[in-house]
Amino acid sequence: MNEELKKEEKEKPVHPLLKFVPRVWHSFEEWLKRWEQTTYLAEKLGLLHGLLVGEGWPIKDRHQLVLFLLEVADGYNNDSNFYCREEGLYGYGNGEKNSVNRRAIAEKAFDVLCLNFFKGSEKNYGEPLWWWMVSDERLFEKVLWFLAPDRKNCQYLGRLYRLNHSQEIFKKFLQDFSWLGWEYRQFVQKYSDRWLLPPEEETEKRMIATRPQFIEILDTLGELHCLNGQELDPASIKKLTELALGRRCHLPKISVEDNDTYRIPKSLEEAVLGGSVAAVIIVLYRIRQREKRRIDTKLEKSERAYKEQRRREEIVRINNEKKALEERAEELATKG
Repeated sequence: MNEELKKEEKEKPVHPLLKFVPRVWHSFEEWLKRWEQTTYLAEKLGLLHGLLVGEGWPIKDRHQLVLFLLEVADGYNNDSNFYCREEGLYGYGNGEKNSVNRRAIAEKAFDVLCLNFFKGSEKNYGEPLWWWMVSDERLFEKVLWFLAPDRKNCQYLGRLYRLNHSQEIFKKFLQDFSWLGWEYRQFVQKYSDRWLLPPEEETEKRMIATRPQFIEILDTLGELHCLNGQELDPASIKKLTELALGRRCHLPKISVEDNDTYRIPKSLEEAVLGGSVAAVIIVLYRIRQREKRRIDTKLEKSERAYKEQRRREEIVRINNEKKALEERAEELATKG
């Protein structure tokens, strides 16, 4: 019986993976070396996918990896970003096929960024995966480079588009990231569970200085209206004015001979008429500031009047007490 079992085990085919000893990347340098050596599409995609299942790397390597992935993912949403004229276009040569394959690599790099960097926390009130980037100035600037309007990496994320899982993660990141310009302190208290320290004050100044870029992101997402009620510094107002007065909008005719109803507005008020959200935000902000000054002036006047009334009442009280003391003194003098 034992001999039969041994014979069956010997004849049983060995699973091919039992001969395979898995290895993992231990550094970005090791991974990058393999990346640069291969020219196969499948291997490039496989190496990127491996970043999703691999073990964690040191902070230094993580920093280098994100910088690298931002470069590779740039232009992920359009084949035309990867055309090379020398290869031929539109059915001639390999230009079209190569551009599609290059974009596939960029899209995969974008997916890796979304799942390993842009993603929010899976735990309630936990830090999002990207939070460590905020205090890393070089990486922060690289992210802004990736999000710049001229790179068009934030396109096709508005409410009119159907988003895949990675795009939904990316959009949520953009929404939270943009609010750092106005609510950095709240983010710190929420995610770091501590009050601001001096280095974070410097980071907050950098966030405020980045408000114009954050405004561009919110504009791309179609969410500029969220800025209503927020503090607007001169740089923010300048950016909003550029958006309001730099785009054509539908406006009524200026004269009977004029057929141009789609034109650049000449004032913020005209831009409001044309439906510019940026113009509405500025106009409402100025109205709020004006009303605040008016109310503050009335309050100051009321406080001055109140203090003056209290001063007069105090004088009357002192005079009455003085009179009472004098009368009491006369009474005592008479009795003496």
